[in-house]
Amino acid sequence: MGVRVVGPYFDPARPKWCNSFREFLNAIFDHRQCSPVHRLKYHTNDRWERAEFHARCARLRGLIPARVEVHIIRWREQSEGEALHNRYILTDLGGVTFPAGLDEGDPGETDDMSLLDEDLCRLRSSQFDVASSAFDFVDQIVIRGTR
Repeated sequence: MGVRVVGPYFDPARPKWCNSFREFLNAIFDHRQCSPVHRLKYHTNDRWERAEFHARCARLRGLIPARVEVHIIRWREQSEGEALHNRYILTDLGGVTFPAGLDEGDPGETDDMSLLDEDLCRLRSSQFDVASSAFDFVDQIVIRGTR
């Protein structure tokens, strides 16, 4: 699985998202030898048309370390199905949830991070697999870092 980030409200055109995205990548990749290419999967919603979302994502290239690929996978909720609302960081070792979001937030704000139990982590991870039926797959954008 690697690392999966689920941020339904991710907006790569806004600094409060880009700043936290960059810091998250720094925490994962700055002290690692990434050979030949390391991947991070970022799952989000489909609120923009494809061309507009591609344009918004183009600015991320300079935030991503070289030899790292970020796969941004967009999903659509199904009627009478799961809500694409919660925010997660999911890995092979476990997962956490952030109720208020993965962006910087406003000055003075804090958030509570909660550890997911093993079964819930597996369930949430499986929901963001293309073969899953929890959400409808829309598209995927692959961005190779240049930093």
